Amino acid sequence: MNPVISQKDAFALDEFTITSNYASEAELMDNAGRSIAQFIVENIHNPFHQNFIVIAGPGNNGGDAIICHYYLHHYGVSSQLLLFSKKQKENWIFKQYSIDNDSIKFFTNEYKLDPEIWYVDGIFGIGLKRDIEGVYKALLERLSDCPKIISIDIPSGVYCDTGLKAGSHIYANATLTMGYPKLGH
Repeated sequence: MNPVISQKDAFALDEFTITSNYASEAELMDNAGRSIAQFIVENIHNPFHQNFIVIAGPGNNGGDAIICHYYLHHYGVSSQLLLFSKKQKENWIFKQYSIDNDSIKFFTNEYKLDPEIWYVDGIFGIGLKRDIEGVYKALLERLSDCPKIISIDIPSGVYCDTGLKAGSHIYANATLTMGYPKLGH
């Protein structure tokens, strides 16, 4: 039986993995992003004839999402990457992974969501400690009308240790947890 861990335990496990040289932070993120893309290819009906939008927030969860987008493209799946700011493109991931600029879009209040598209939620992960505001809140509220969502580690807007919602939150069809299930699941 797998243990269920807290946010603190999850961060400590990542830190131990990195400091013990078992895997670097980059390798952990690559494993996560690749695993999410492989889940999509193996578990979503006819993934090569569907469209995916991978939404990357500002933290490590967003990094996992960016790498997932890279692998989806590598596997031949139609995917766009949705970022919140041009500053996100300064992330080391864009130097290590070749991501087509034409596949990148930026969220604005005019951005239209399509309920027929699959969305990969990499907005916020287990580190969320605040209520959702601004552009993040606007997107989470719009995503509530979209029935096809896969969340990375925990649905955005759900607190890792309690499962309580931070006002706006994601209702995911599937949540792909990294490592172990969290208390909030």
